Amino acid sequence: PRSGNHGGAQHTSNQPRSRGATPQRNASSQAQSLLSASAKVGSSGLRALKRKLIRDKPNMLDYDVEDEASEATVQMEEDPEPEPEREPSFRPPPIEKGSALDAGFMQSGLQQKLRVIEQIRVMLAGTAVSCPGIVVIGSQNAGKSSLLETISGISFPRGEGLCTRCPTVVSLEVDPHLEPHLILATDPGYNSNRRVLKLSSSQGEVRREIARLMAMMANTGAVTKDPVYIKVVREKGITLTMCDLPGITAMSSSQHDIEEQTVEMTEEWAANPNMIILCCVQAQDDFHNSKALKIALKYDPQGMRTLGIVTKVDMLPTKGDFASRLLMENHGDVRLEAHGFIAIRNQTKDEADRRVDAAYLQQAEKELFSKHGQLRVLPPDRWGVRTLVGKLQQLQMGQLDQAMPQLATDVKKQIAVAESTIARLPATAKTPQEQRFLLLDVVQNCSLRFQELITATDTNPDFEMHIAARSFDLISKFVQNVSEKVPSFLEDAQLEFISQQVAETRGVYLSNFLHGAVFRRIVKAAFEMPLMEEAKRLVEDLAATVKRCLATLLESATPDHPALCERLIMTAHDLADKERTRAQTLVSDKIAAEMTTPFTMNADYQRLLNEFEELLAADSSNSYISATPSASSSFSADFVRSATEDVRTKGAEAAMVRRLQVSLYAYQRVLQARLFDCIPMDVRNRIMYQLHDRLPPTLLR
Repeated sequence: PRSGNHGGAQHTSNQPRSRGATPQRNASSQAQSLLSASAKVGSSGLRALKRKLIRDKPNMLDYDVEDEASEATVQMEEDPEPEPEREPSFRPPPIEKGSALDAGFMQSGLQQKLRVIEQIRVMLAGTAVSCPGIVVIGSQNAGKSSLLETISGISFPRGEGLCTRCPTVVSLEVDPHLEPHLILATDPGYNSNRRVLKLSSSQGEVRREIARLMAMMANTGAVTKDPVYIKVVREKGITLTMCDLPGITAMSSSQHDIEEQTVEMTEEWAANPNMIILCCVQAQDDFHNSKALKIALKYDPQGMRTLGIVTKVDMLPTKGDFASRLLMENHGDVRLEAHGFIAIRNQTKDEADRRVDAAYLQQAEKELFSKHGQLRVLPPDRWGVRTLVGKLQQLQMGQLDQAMPQLATDVKKQIAVAESTIARLPATAKTPQEQRFLLLDVVQNCSLRFQELITATDTNPDFEMHIAARSFDLISKFVQNVSEKVPSFLEDAQLEFISQQVAETRGVYLSNFLHGAVFRRIVKAAFEMPLMEEAKRLVEDLAATVKRCLATLLESATPDHPALCERLIMTAHDLADKERTRAQTLVSDKIAAEMTTPFTMNADYQRLLNEFEELLAADSSNSYISATPSASSSFSADFVRSATEDVRTKGAEAAMVRRLQVSLYAYQRVLQARLFDCIPMDVRNRIMYQLHDRLPPTLLR
């Protein structure tokens, strides 16, 4: 055997080896009672026993079974009162189809502990208490997902680049009463974005669903810390939870800080003292350059909870120093003193698609490690998924024994904090009648205070809560923004624009007629978009103000009932959103009606037209002085002089353009006066007053 510490059990002076024993012998101590109990069955029984053990537990039999049995026989013969024959305490588990772990874990006390851990893991999600677990780390394309495929029996997305963009938490559970299936979700309780698939579903469908959830969590294409949760439920097997992290990489077309983010995420999980770290490195890589190994050793310097997994060994050349590096024989080799490295053969995509069973994968792995030039020299305890499974079992036993007392202490502290918080709460409303009275009191209080805020009769010192005043500010902003976006039709630039629009009707309309189609087109172009944009902004801003004030009112009315408060706020906000939608529809319909057909009964419109005509006719002797408007006139002196000159000297079309310009100006004043009142009134009515009327029955319902 090769020298050096390979992570196996070490013999001491008071633990001598038997003839032919290897370092694997101590790992097989569980078989001692079986061998002793079988020593009397004779040579044929020993041969049958040896065949069974080789078939079920080949890595445990690197010594001569008959020699061990002979030693056991001698010991029994020397004992004057031998113990009666009994069933062996250790039974190799049957190999099941599905995952490699099914072939390695024993049904034992560990199984029960793991089931309990998985039950409380969901309950502790979101708390400061950390449950024991296993995390798989490594660089991009290090074979982490392939390792998870081999262990879980399900397929994960494959392809070029970064396939895993968020942590993938895979839980293996056992329920003999259910049909084998898997559940995918985006929360530890398996409620959000839940999808259930039969375990017999095609691997392509499973991959697509996992990829869909990953894309949902990382919707920008960047890695995220929010996990995807996958639960695999089978009739038999083991209970286990592992988390596969996005691989560490420095290249990404969609995220410039990809290396910083993947390293930070890996460190966050590796720093958890309750996590067993499976650190994946490719066989052809220089272990010294592995950032994952550096992170693992940073947070676990002694390597007590770190196991190195060397992947893609089938890509190694037949000659090289791989065995020496894996066994840490040289002084400068990367060392994981406690547990060392284990080499595994990764499951291929074709094997995953065909859903080959554990026996097939085990045989393919055995052939590779027995025939490959560099791999065949490795001792049996340094390669194979079965070896990895056994090591995981050993690590988890130690981890649980160490973590459970602290976990119990942490949970007790959390319970004490919760009990203290509960003790400070007021008496709860236990009976339905008490609950109705409590709800009615909260709703009435909130409704009364909300009415005070919308009618400016409150005494609240917080100005942001004064809905009436804040609504006036928003309306003033609405009027100002529309006025700035809509031009004045008496400007020279608008005269040129109107002339161009009139020129487009030549050949259809006579030059001395006022064109109704041109009038409607100009009004629509000038008003529609500014009114729509600013009215929508007014509705959104007022609704947001009301929702913020409602949340504050309900929080102050239910300080001791957070669950009730959350429900009431959600209901109130839903009502505010509905009123916002109604207000937006009402305003949009009103603006659409204004843009369809110009209409007014406002006398101011005709008054402005008459005033302009009077100014044009004021000087029958062609004197511009007599045509100068008074200080109270709606038209400036410069405009009147320019318009009078056009009407008298430039012909019928110029006179018609000037009259159209004045008509647009007059209608602009009427339209703005009308909408600047009607739109704010409708918005306030829906979002403030109508909401107040509907608030009590909605909250009580």
